Amino acid sequence: MDRDHQYPVPNPISMRIDWRGVDAEGNLLIETNLEMPQISIPMDTRWNQSASLVAMFQRPGDAPLYSNECPVILDREPPAVSHAWPSNVSSHPLLGPPVAMEVEVFDSLSPIVWVGGGWSNNGQVDFVDGMEILPAIRQTNGRWSLTLPTEKQCTGHNVLLIQAKDAAGNVSETHRMNVELRTAKELEAIEATKTTLVATRVLFGKVPLENMRVKLYAVAAVPEKAAVPENGSAVSTMQPSYEGTTNPTGDCRIESVRKGKYKLEASGSVKGNRQVRSMIIDVDASKPWETYTFRFDLKGQ
Repeated sequence: MDRDHQYPVPNPISMRIDWRGVDAEGNLLIETNLEMPQISIPMDTRWNQSASLVAMFQRPGDAPLYSNECPVILDREPPAVSHAWPSNVSSHPLLGPPVAMEVEVFDSLSPIVWVGGGWSNNGQVDFVDGMEILPAIRQTNGRWSLTLPTEKQCTGHNVLLIQAKDAAGNVSETHRMNVELRTAKELEAIEATKTTLVATRVLFGKVPLENMRVKLYAVAAVPEKAAVPENGSAVSTMQPSYEGTTNPTGDCRIESVRKGKYKLEASGSVKGNRQVRSMIIDVDASKPWETYTFRFDLKGQ
């Protein structure tokens, strides 16, 4: 035992005996109750760590008896809301339907038992009476899911307040974050401004072709079952929206391409003959870019 941290208990156990009479068979009814004391231990030098308590009982002249170890957590440190973000949203949450927030909370000693949040619509910087505070749900990955209504919120920046509580009763500082809510029209406009990269590789068999012209034409929607031949295309087009030239490795990267349906075309001199290849592609700026490959041969167009 840690001899520097022993705490005597003047009256460790008290017994109370109550007389309950005699039953129908003549047996005496005596009820005994053992009452364990509550121990007040000064913990000034023991806070914010895990410890084990061991009870010792010793009668004069006898060897001491020790109890099993009782693990305790002496915790005065509040948890911290480390991060929160909208879940399953590629850009901004939609104004109107409920928004789901993922919340991460850190505590080095005690488990987190509660997380809650609410909108600060009147400039509050902390939880106050009258605020609608909704509890979060613990997920299997250790994070918390907080679902909040948005029908009374406004488009643009909205302030969200989040707090957490651990098993020792410590409450975190209020985590304050801005959540940008947008209408469906605003989200469409935002998506329309996003751009991505279109990468093209042009080959003759397996040999890279340099100085081939690569063009992107914005085209009207093509029926899903329409067959678009690799050699040329009957789709009407305008002037190229984007264009570039392949490098010595046969690669051409066209940047800042907006979302939409395009005719991607590669053309140039292949073994002395001018050839053209094309394909219809759908560009989605919210997804990772991919490389489109053209393979030329001696057959020509």
